[in-house]
Amino acid sequence: MRRCHAYSVLQSVLVSTTLCCGLPTHAQDGLARLRLDAPISTAAVSSDGRYVAVNLGRSVQMADGSWKNNEFLEVLDLSASKVVAKVDIPSVKLVSNAPAGLAGEFLGYCDSGKYLVSFDSINTVYVLDASSYRVETTFDLGGMTEQANGLGANITMACSATAPLFAVGGYGGRLGVGVVRVYDIVSGKEVDEVHQDAAAEAEFGEIAISPDGSKLAILLKDRRWNEKLRGPNIQIRDGKNLKLISDFSTGDSPQGLIFAGESEVVTVNEQPSRSSSKQSLRLWDVRSGHEERQLADAQLDVEGAISSSANGRYILASIIKYHLCRFCDGMEGRLDVKQQKFALWNKETGVEVFQSAPYGPIIEPLGARAVVSQDGSTALVYWPDSEITPRLFPIQQTAK
Repeated sequence: MRRCHAYSVLQSVLVSTTLCCGLPTHAQDGLARLRLDAPISTAAVSSDGRYVAVNLGRSVQMADGSWKNNEFLEVLDLSASKVVAKVDIPSVKLVSNAPAGLAGEFLGYCDSGKYLVSFDSINTVYVLDASSYRVETTFDLGGMTEQANGLGANITMACSATAPLFAVGGYGGRLGVGVVRVYDIVSGKEVDEVHQDAAAEAEFGEIAISPDGSKLAILLKDRRWNEKLRGPNIQIRDGKNLKLISDFSTGDSPQGLIFAGESEVVTVNEQPSRSSSKQSLRLWDVRSGHEERQLADAQLDVEGAISSSANGRYILASIIKYHLCRFCDGMEGRLDVKQQKFALWNKETGVEVFQSAPYGPIIEPLGARAVVSQDGSTALVYWPDSEITPRLFPIQQTAK
């Protein structure tokens, strides 16, 4: 559920990167000066890194106890330093008995950047032409999110980088141990769906779809304790009929999952060493389930959400440093974020090719999120549940 407050302080300049190239300085400064009209739920950077789309929304309780809900998309043109499109999401206004919930589950550029796809607060997917910003298609998720909302269920979504396919998965609450559906974003029609066996020990978790839409990956989690499964914890399915292609085990309990190209997936896992509790990126062949390489060294501790360029060559992950406050929250202790960065790895070599300077402000519990553009040239950092303007980091891929 979206919070109703907003942060009033906006940063006047973008944080500099360790490598400076690509995005003109005036464009960076212009983006920083743009003020958001409401708290941000999620954001996306266009395939070529030229535009930033943001999902904004606000819920205000009226004197009679009802709620006034507003949600809209804005597209920011970096070269012109202005908002070039504002698209109202009208369906959320129909909700008046509660604050809008589940907003910001998904916003992304799909099908080679031709479409900007957004999921609204009350079960509708909006498909916009990414050039004209006209709404081309809308389709309802068939009560899937209605079943999830407020009942302990989880929703995860993904679209393919170069094909018109959109996937949604849910588990928990009335959704049981999981269901995944695939839609054609041009027609809005459901392509197929798959349900997890109710007798299985594992429930569906995160999903990912390959760049061309030919494959869909599902992360399985222990339905009772969310610990290491005794069997396979990743399923690879056909992207159009959802038939099982392969399944395999990573040996622990991954915290993130994406495709890196068509034949490999990346997970965020504990490093396979008894002497380290840090998490790393690990690359897996989707057919054999063989681990091909580890992408982060023992000195770094990476976190999801992770993202990749459309060709799968470059992988982005957040690097967050914590401080344990032993006497906070009574005597229970608390982990506080002390530093936020992100890094980019070359999938083929496993080498880190870029690392950002630390960025702020540090806002918990959601904190900052980072994503790489599909061409791998730009990273976007944004702060959910705030009015802090997203920031762009131009990336010059130089091996260390």
